[in-house]
Amino acid sequence: MDAGSLLLGLALLIVVAAFVLRPLVEKSGARATHARSNARENGTREALLRQRDAIYAAIRELDFDFRLGKISEEDYHPQRERLALQGVAILKQLDALSPDGDAGLEGEIEAEIARRRRKRTGSSAQTAPTRQAGLSDAEIEAQIRALRRKSATSPVTSACPRCGAATAPEDRFCRNCGAALGSQGASVSASEV
Repeated sequence: MDAGSLLLGLALLIVVAAFVLRPLVEKSGARATHARSNARENGTREALLRQRDAIYAAIRELDFDFRLGKISEEDYHPQRERLALQGVAILKQLDALSPDGDAGLEGEIEAEIARRRRKRTGSSAQTAPTRQAGLSDAEIEAQIRALRRKSATSPVTSACPRCGAATAPEDRFCRNCGAALGSQGASVSASEV
């Protein structure tokens, strides 16, 4: 090896060592203490979340094994109850760790919703949207009749024999379930699909 590559390797080693050792050497008072307390809280929360997920997985696996008949009913119920109690205990611990800021935020959201409802002009909040738009009953009925006429005169399409989804005439397979269509597709009006 030549001297240049050795010096380059040594310089790289020093930079990496400084980067790795910096958190261990750095003890800048409040910032380090604050970072450590946040890491401890997040670590506790993360550990509880991992335990919760593990218990959920164990319950799912236990249920699956019971459905397959691998576990007898006498063994299943006590094990499931024990896992459920562990899960409840972990959820209570997670609730105790959650910040109280969520309740304040929900209160602010509810207050904003109430303010906007009071501010609304014209009609009350209980009024139907069509009344707010100014449509009369006759106009609504006319729109309904027009839509019914339009759907009655819609073009004929094919439908999947397995799932009933609408398909184009040139389709060979259903876009929804993948079933082969061929000549088995029944002709159906688009309003029925």
